[in-house]
Amino acid sequence: MPRRHLVALAMVLALACAAQAQDGACLSDAQATFEQVHLLTESDGAWLRVNFVWKGVSGLARPAVRFVRALSGAEETSTEVTESVITENGYCGRTYTCTIRTRALSSYRVGDLASGRWSQDFAVRGAAGLAAAPVQASASDSGPDELWFAVVGDIDVRPASFDLVAKMARDPTPFTLAVVPGDLSYARPEPLRWDRWGRMFEIFGASVPTLVCPGNHEFDYQPLAEAFLARFPKPATARGTALYWTTRVGPIRWIVLTSGTDGMPEPTRSIMPYSAIREPQLRWLREELTSANTAAARAAAPWLVVLLHQPLLSSGIHQPEPELTADLRPLFESHAVDLVLSGHNHGFEVSRPNGRNERVLGVDPGTVYVVAGTGGFGRHTLPAQLPPWAAAQDNEQYFGYLRAHATRSQLRVDFVPLYSTPSDALDPRVQWDFAKTRAGFTLSRTPPPSEGSWAAVSSWAVVLYALFLLGFVALPLWLYCRANASPPSPARYHRVAI
Repeated sequence: MPRRHLVALAMVLALACAAQAQDGACLSDAQATFEQVHLLTESDGAWLRVNFVWKGVSGLARPAVRFVRALSGAEETSTEVTESVITENGYCGRTYTCTIRTRALSSYRVGDLASGRWSQDFAVRGAAGLAAAPVQASASDSGPDELWFAVVGDIDVRPASFDLVAKMARDPTPFTLAVVPGDLSYARPEPLRWDRWGRMFEIFGASVPTLVCPGNHEFDYQPLAEAFLARFPKPATARGTALYWTTRVGPIRWIVLTSGTDGMPEPTRSIMPYSAIREPQLRWLREELTSANTAAARAAAPWLVVLLHQPLLSSGIHQPEPELTADLRPLFESHAVDLVLSGHNHGFEVSRPNGRNERVLGVDPGTVYVVAGTGGFGRHTLPAQLPPWAAAQDNEQYFGYLRAHATRSQLRVDFVPLYSTPSDALDPRVQWDFAKTRAGFTLSRTPPPSEGSWAAVSSWAVVLYALFLLGFVALPLWLYCRANASPPSPARYHRVAI
């Protein structure tokens, strides 16, 4: 390679490293902005919290959030704020978590009362419906009748990740919850990667409250998962600890667990073995599963859903960890857990119902395990043959998200692929759809583009392209050749005697 090319390459790398360092470093207070804004659920869904990052050298003197109530239109200000300083791996920044003691708000903005600086306004999805039927905070009361939520894990900050978050933001579904089963930013030893992820996710997370469990990569070179927990703290009113807790949102009782980092190829990089939390988490989980199955608890939240990063049933490259599976599967299936949402393997899989829970619920098809590690990080090829335990798996679309709707009588989940047609990355087509009721489990499949209507469209596209070539390329070429052809040779003509 010529020397000038090496010099140019070195300059590009130096600029990239400088930009990366600036991205992770503290800024002057004049340069800093309110960024990485996202909503969190609180108090069994009755309240909200707003989390944002400030990368200025100095902390905010009077951080606050101003919000507009959905029905009255009245603007109020909340100064109920907690601050977290992140220093892990040399990161410079603070997060602020502001509590809003209502769920029925139409918009909000974050800022600092002392300086008078404020962010842009962020709209909240589903505000009108929530204002008309506010969530009850008491666990003994009957919860709301329905919940729309999106599910996607293993996201990162790759091109497909940006496309996927943008598609979720444009989805007209009235989502009131976003669920992420771990492995958000893949920050590893790069804390600034959290900044890029937070800025990317803001277009969806600032409008829809998020419910998250930690994945193995949340502990990469970060034994305390400081960057993750500062951005996604446990709800203040939830029962449990920072790494495992329970709350209710809509007609669902959510149980959030930590599966640890066992089985990873670089064990020294991920410092949270399952054994470190196994005993206290299991002890707590048994108590919570028992209390979640009382008549009053099931009346308030008919569905019981677990969020756990590492899957207990999967045919992907990361096989279920034996100790984790032996501990949790019997508990889930004997305590009538309806759905277990996981990631870790980068694909989409749905199990058949496992364990009939007649003893707990009278009648129920069993526990369904779902892998939704389709957020954009990469692709894990699944076996061509469907395993006996599986009801469905996707080996074609790879990236996508789950669009779920829970009512008091049905839990329905669609898998929405990201790139479902060659020409439109925002096609709302659904490929897989499954539903669970107390009476049974059903699953259906929409043919992918190559098998359905897109095949016909593609055929017509080929025909039109051929006509284009014929009309605008071949025909002018033929006319040109004909006009410039040499006249026929006289030798070709024969005199005829008359």
